[in-house]
Parts: sequence; structure tokens; C-alpha cells
Amino acid sequence: MSEVVKEIDVVEQYEDEGFSIKDDRGAEYALKRIRETQAEVDVFRVYYDEQIRRMQERADGIRSFYTGHLERYFNGVPHKSTKTTESYELPSAKLVLKQQAPEFVRDEDKILEWLKQSGETQFIKVKETPNWAELKKNVDVSGCDCIYKDTGEIVPGVEVVPREPKFDVNFKEG
Repeated sequence: MSEVVKEIDVVEQYEDEGFSIKDDRGAEYALKRIRETQAEVDVFRVYYDEQIRRMQERADGIRSFYTGHLERYFNGVPHKSTKTTESYELPSAKLVLKQQAPEFVRDEDKILEWLKQSGETQFIKVKETPNWAELKKNVDVSGCDCIYKDTGEIVPGVEVVPREPKFDVNFKEG
């Protein structure tokens, strides 16, 4: 049984016994247990991520191998054809060869410059968005209202939602 599972059992036992931290030593013990448990989870995550990567790589290889053989088989049997698609029906699947539209590799800057120079601005999108980072520096919060400092106006479209303080544990390096 892993240490994480044992620790869960211990936590449940302490919860039943009314576990509490009464001094710095107890707090340091709790921090140590949090750190150790997270480290064990991290080790398992690395291990299983690598196993999943290997399994996916193997599955991709198998799929590629058999797909290649199916394509060669498909090319050797008579099949239905339309303008953009060829297909062959099997009892458990349909083999399909589709013509694809070309891929466009674009240099947005060059296209934009050409559109501007040629006067084709109808093909240029302009998106206006508020610069919230700068605006936020010029507002005050009053209750649930956002007040623009220069005029005292309430900024429309901004709702101030108070949040509860959040307790967290920040471990020191080392």
C-alpha cells in the first residue's frame, strides 16, 4: 500500500479523534506531511505520464502499420468514387479516401501590408477592446461599484464581486 493511501487512513483516524495543531512543532509536522504526500503524488504522476506516453506511441505505431496496409488493400479493390471521395465498405468499417482542401501557410504581417497598400481594407478586421490593465489603475472601488477617478463616474459594465480571503500554504525552497 502506498504512503499516500496510508496517510489518508491516518488523516481519517485523526479526524475521528479530533486532531488539532497546538504549537509550531505540530504545524511543522502538518507541513512536512503535506510536502511528502505531494512529492509522492508527483513521482506517481511522472511515472504514469511516461507509461501513457509509451502506450500512446505504441498504439500510434500499430495504427499506422495497419492503416498503411489497409490503404494498399483499398487501392487494389474496386471502390465507389465521387468527385472528392472514394470509399469501400467492409462489414465492420468503411475505408475512405477524401481529397483535402489545400493548406494555406500565411504570413499575417505580409498579407496585412499588401491589403493596406492595395486599398483592400474591407478584408482587414479591426477589434477594439478595453485596455483593462490601464483602466484599472485609474479606478477606485466603492462597495460593488468601480469609480473612474478623474470624473467620479461609475464605470458601466464592471461589477465588483467581493471574495473571501483565501488561506494557502507557501513552502520555502530547500
